[in-house]
Amino acid sequence: MPSRLAGALAAALLLPAPGRADEVTDRGTHLQRDPYEGNTALTTGRIAGFRTLYGAPDALAAALVPEKAGVGRADLPLVNDRSAWAEVSVGGHVLGVLGPHGKATITDVPAGDYAVTLTWPTGYTLPVTATTVSSPGG
Repeated sequence: MPSRLAGALAAALLLPAPGRADEVTDRGTHLQRDPYEGNTALTTGRIAGFRTLYGAPDALAAALVPEKAGVGRADLPLVNDRSAWAEVSVGGHVLGVLGPHGKATITDVPAGDYAVTLTWPTGYTLPVTATTVSSPGG
C-alpha cells in the first residue's frame, strides 16, 4: 500500500497540471485554444490562417477598403465558427478558403469596419461586419 501512495504522489508532483481550454487570451479577450495552431498547411504572412488563397497575399490585402474608415492601419481578424470550411469575401473580393473553426488575420490594412461574407459548402451565406484591431506594438 505505501508503494502505491508513493507512486501516486510522485506522479502528481512530476506530471504537469492540466490547463484550462480557454487560458489563451488575445488583447484581453478569452479565446479557446486553436486546434489548428501550428498547422503548416495554413497560410502565413500578411494573410495568415487560410487553407487556400485565391491570389497573392499582398495584392489581395491591398485591394481591401473598409466600409467605415477608422484612423491608421490595423489587423483584420476573421473567424469561421462552423464545422465546415467557408469561402471568405471581404468587401466583394473573394480571398480564399478558411477551414472549419478557423481563425485568420489580415495584417496592415486600413483601420475600420469591413463587410465580410462567409459561404459554406451547403450554399448558406452569412454577411457579417468585421472590425479591425490594433496591431501588436502599433
